[in-house]
Amino acid sequence: MALLLRDYRTNGYTLATSEAGVLPLCSEWRAVDTWGINDQWIAHHGVMDASYLDRYKPEAIAFHENLTAGRAPYYLQWSSIVATFKAYVAHGDYKRAAFGVSPFDLHYYYVRGDLDHSAEIIRRIQSTEYIWPDWPIGGLKCMNFAAFNLGELSPWTNQRMTADQASPRQVLARLTDRAVTDLCGGRFLAALP
Repeated sequence: MALLLRDYRTNGYTLATSEAGVLPLCSEWRAVDTWGINDQWIAHHGVMDASYLDRYKPEAIAFHENLTAGRAPYYLQWSSIVATFKAYVAHGDYKRAAFGVSPFDLHYYYVRGDLDHSAEIIRRIQSTEYIWPDWPIGGLKCMNFAAFNLGELSPWTNQRMTADQASPRQVLARLTDRAVTDLCGGRFLAALP
């Protein structure tokens, strides 16, 4: 993903991310490290909020949401960052792609809709073959759960998605055993609580 974003490095874009490592380094975008390890203001104030994001008006936002990590010591602070990101993009003009090995462990990518390259960037992100980098048994091809938007065809039923079917949780609930096996070779099931 970082190499894809690198194609836009000369535009002066800013990326706000919870994954401040390879993404900012290889994309060469300005970065806001929302976890705070590389950001002095967040490190001193303990949390990122919408007003802090407004200072940068990031062209792209990337974050990791893991709903299976509820007992981890960092989970409350991490879930606060995720909630801030979700509220921020909900009130802005952002387009989404969300990849994961399951709808419970996702990497979200949002691109601001008012950019000259917005449609191109989001199309490229959504069409990327996304491999989960730290899966215990090696890289695992992921699904773009953001593709389950209203009005789009479900890949398993060939029927249009309705409002009650569009969230990743509803998508997973409707998957057949065959579709789960097709999705991830069934390997993600062991990671679910």
